[in-house]
This record gives sequence, C-alpha cells and structure tokens, in this order.
Amino acid sequence: MLASMHKKIRFVFTSLLLMFYHCSPLYYHIFQSTETKEKSLVTQFVTPFILVESERSRGSVSVGIQVIYPWGNFTDMNDGTIRFQGNAGTFGSQVYSSTNLFFAKCASGQIWENSSNTCSPAIPSTLRFCSANDNSCNDPGTLQLNGLGTSGIWSYCNGLTLAGRSWRPATKNEMKLTLFCANSPTTISDDNGSSCSSSGFKINTDLFPYDASKVCRYWTGSAFSLTDGWFINYCTGLAISSQTKSSFDYVRCVSDGP
Repeated sequence: MLASMHKKIRFVFTSLLLMFYHCSPLYYHIFQSTETKEKSLVTQFVTPFILVESERSRGSVSVGIQVIYPWGNFTDMNDGTIRFQGNAGTFGSQVYSSTNLFFAKCASGQIWENSSNTCSPAIPSTLRFCSANDNSCNDPGTLQLNGLGTSGIWSYCNGLTLAGRSWRPATKNEMKLTLFCANSPTTISDDNGSSCSSSGFKINTDLFPYDASKVCRYWTGSAFSLTDGWFINYCTGLAISSQTKSSFDYVRCVSDGP
C-alpha cells in the first residue's frame, strides 16, 4: 500500500516537472526547431525593415547583416559586396521582376578593408557620366550606358576588380532599391522622390558606409535626356534628379547575379 502511494507521488511529481520544463523559455531556446525559427522570422517581415542577424554562416561562407524590405533582401557578403535578392512587384511606380544583384559596398575610388569591413578613403572619387552632353555614351533608345564614348563611371566599373565579378554602373531603378524612407521604411522612391514627405530618402549605412555630410550625389547608369543623366542624392532625400552628363559625381557599381 505504502509502495503504491510512493509510485503515484513520483508519477505526479515527474509529470509536473516535465510540464514546467516544456513550458520554460530555456526549452524553446534550446530545442525549438529550425523550421519554427524560420517561420517566426518570416512573421517579423511585417515590420518596416529588419536587421535580421549580425553574423551568420551560409554553408562555408560567413556573411554579415541582412536587411529585409518589401522589395527584396540585402545581405553583406563580407567580401566587399552586398547581395540583393529582389522580389517581383511594383515598387516606387516601377515594375520589378525577381532578380539577383550584387552591389559594391564601396564607391568609386574606395577600397574595401577586409579587417574592418569598411571603405577607405572616407570620401570617394568623382567621375563623369560622359565627357560630352549628348548620347555618345549611352544607347539613345534604352538610355543606358553602353560602353561607347568616354564615360568615366562606365570605365571605372568595367575595370573594377572585386569578388571575381564583372561590374557596371547601377541603373536608375537599381539605385532606387538602395533607398528607404526614414519615416516609412516600406516605401521605395519614385522618380522624383516625392513619395517620402519631408523626412527624405536615406541609404542604410550598415550596408553602405558613407559620410552624409560630404558624400551626397551618386550617378546612375541611366540617361535622363540628350544632355542630362539621372543621379541619386542621399543627403537631401530628394532621391532622384538629373544633371548634365559632363558633371562630376560618385558612382556605385553593380554586378548581375547569381
């Protein structure tokens, strides 16, 4: 009789202990499946943009932070490149297809520093869209730079040696992908930047380091008209504007995936 009561007491005690253990945060921290964690990460996507992880591994490659926007994911590859995996859809009045791109972390004239994952010198070099204010450097139909004429930004990107990839100047619509609205981070810029109210569009400096007080205007590889080319202004937040092709500004290069 006494032995039977002891068995019942041990059974009840063990059941209570297991219930407490499985409901504890420690259990979920240690034993929660990868699938559950991945689902919770997707659930967090409803927030404007997410600094998902500061350091993680993808296979044998160690990668840095990942930032998620509605239009795609940016991942610092820790090799001087930022990988962009884009979503199909209409963003900033522009229709995008699903795409993979790699942006150079550093701008024209800068060198990526492996030890600190930053760029030096702090101020990039300025270059021209084209030496002449005409269509000698770009296709008159697509308005994209095509390697003809004398284009400082085309020559720089085409000659860039980084991560074993081929590079070119980022187009207007590709550069728009790097912008987010400070008070509405789910909003991507339209061509005149008016979709961001008074706060202005910014660039994520965790991905692309730059001095906001000195480094403002970046060329795109897209012409606006016969005489002008599109550029992005990260300082004023006006985002997209145009200027004469022979003007000097910085450039960020892009490489097509995978």
